[in-house]
Amino acid sequence: MKVIKNKGAFVQYDDSTWGIDTRIKVNDEYRHFKKKGYPTLSAAKADFERAKAEFISSKSMNKYEVLIFDDLLVEYEKMRKVTCNPSTLGCDQSVFNVYILPYFSKKLLKDCFNTEAITEWYHNIVDDNHYTNNKKAKVITRMKDLLKFAYMHKYVIKFALAIYDFGYPIFALNHADIADLTAALAIKRSLIGYQLKLAF
Repeated sequence: MKVIKNKGAFVQYDDSTWGIDTRIKVNDEYRHFKKKGYPTLSAAKADFERAKAEFISSKSMNKYEVLIFDDLLVEYEKMRKVTCNPSTLGCDQSVFNVYILPYFSKKLLKDCFNTEAITEWYHNIVDDNHYTNNKKAKVITRMKDLLKFAYMHKYVIKFALAIYDFGYPIFALNHADIADLTAALAIKRSLIGYQLKLAF
């Protein structure tokens, strides 16, 4: 069919039907989006947002579903090399090798970054009496930093994992929860003498 009229993102064909013909940004790249078969311009306009969302979804690579934890860690370490000195990087690598990779290596991100997996890992760390509170804090801080990196670089779309202990959140990964977390931690420490410091 031949285009006989253009109206922005919409086109009319020589059989009098209308379509969408435009470029849409998907994962920081512009892709050509084309959809035909609308009886009127109004119908094409009415369906535009739905069709656009469907197109973006179909063209987006869902990193959360297909990448493994080790791939994410490689990208995270590349970023850290730009901002950290070699001794800090060495400490980071030791933390991941000893306290994090044994739980998550070779697993898909979707099997790592969910409440159940993070909860299990968290309790394995904090309930182990062989680790000092200072070591626990360092390990948890590294994991939270990795998760924030994953969110900021769209490896993880939803950034709202949280772990609750005695009814209070003690490991929150949702920026909106930080104020509530600070108050909850104060209550928790006063109740059971919890001294592990979690820094944002």
